[in-house]
Formats: sequence, C-alpha cells, structure tokens
Amino acid sequence: AGAPIEVREPGFVHSLLETLVNPNLTFVLLALGTLALLVEFATPGIGAGGITGVILLLLAGFSLSLLPTTLVGLALLALAAALFIAELFVPGTGVMAAGGSVALVLAGLFLFDDSSGVSVARPVLIPVAGVVLVGSVALAVTVRNAQSQPRRLDDDQLIDSVAKVLVAHGDQGQIMLRGERWHVRTDEPPLAPGQLVRVLDRVGLTLLVEPEEEWREDGQ
Repeated sequence: AGAPIEVREPGFVHSLLETLVNPNLTFVLLALGTLALLVEFATPGIGAGGITGVILLLLAGFSLSLLPTTLVGLALLALAAALFIAELFVPGTGVMAAGGSVALVLAGLFLFDDSSGVSVARPVLIPVAGVVLVGSVALAVTVRNAQSQPRRLDDDQLIDSVAKVLVAHGDQGQIMLRGERWHVRTDEPPLAPGQLVRVLDRVGLTLLVEPEEEWREDGQ
C-alpha cells in the first residue's frame, strides 16, 4: 500500500515474441516455411530455401508451444507437408498438391482449441493454402521438366575436365562444369572454394574429383 508505481515498456525481444503468439501469423509461418522447404527439395544444394524454411518453422513452433493446439490439427499439418513433398516426386497432375491444400485448410480449422477462443481467421486460410498450392505445382512442373531434359554431357566429356570449386564442405562441394552445377566429392584433403579440381569419375549425380595444380588453357 502506498508503494510507487513504476511503468516499464516491454523490450524489443519481448514485443517480438508477443507478436509471434498470433494464430493467423503462426498459420502463415507454417505455410511459408513448408513452401520454402519445397523450394529446397526442388533445387537441392542452394541452401537458401532450407535455411529460410527451418527458421520460419521454428518461429511457428515457438508460437505453437504457447497456443492451445490440438493433435488433429498437428496431424493434418504433417499430412499436408507430406502431400506437398510427394507432389515433387510422384508423377501426376497436381492431385497430391490439391490434397495437401485441403489438408492445410483443415489443419487451420482444427489447429487450435475452439473453447479457448483462439482460431485462424477464415479469410487467411484459403489465400495461404492457394499460395502453397500454386507454388508446389510450379515447383513440381519445374522438377519434371528438368528430369525430362536430355543429358547434355556424357561421361567421356566429364572425365578429366578441370573446374573451380564454388562451394566446399569438407570433402564435398559444388562446381560449375560447362554450364551445369555438379555435386563433387574427393578422397583427397578437404576442398576449398576457388580450388581447381580434376574430374576422375561420375557416380550417379556426383563427380569424384582430385585437386588440380595447374589450369590448362583448353580446360581439359
């Protein structure tokens, strides 16, 4: 009684966390995070889609941990993600993606306990699910078109070629060889960006390389 009242405004971090605990924003983060992971699956090796997707899903996970979620909603989210990923690898006409969109809308409807008064606004559900649907179908078409392209380089053209390492992670990395980006692996010391390597063999979509000391003018 009679104690002075001191008013303190919340800091930036606290305000940010409070903003994240919003069912509409949580649903958008889940959808966009899934779409970003689809980009990573469709274009492996770049990493931007995977990193963005993981960050968005972690932010959504923080929000979900504080909101009254339901097991049915979480299960529908997992089903939607699985169907969208399947669209990239299973030939079809968008059936998997359409099913994923339906599951995503249902997940939004059942994700939170209605008795708590927390729910995803109806105007948010359809547009967000539509964006993921269009994005997943477009990525699936891109992947299938790339798979149907004829091989432009055979093993005879690849073996003994020399290229510069673009990205390196230990004994693996990526190179640009005659207009195509390839994953590479070496049994020699770890690769480094900018290092010259010579192609020894091809195993699937991975080239086996060794360090190259000198760059010859003909690139062979």
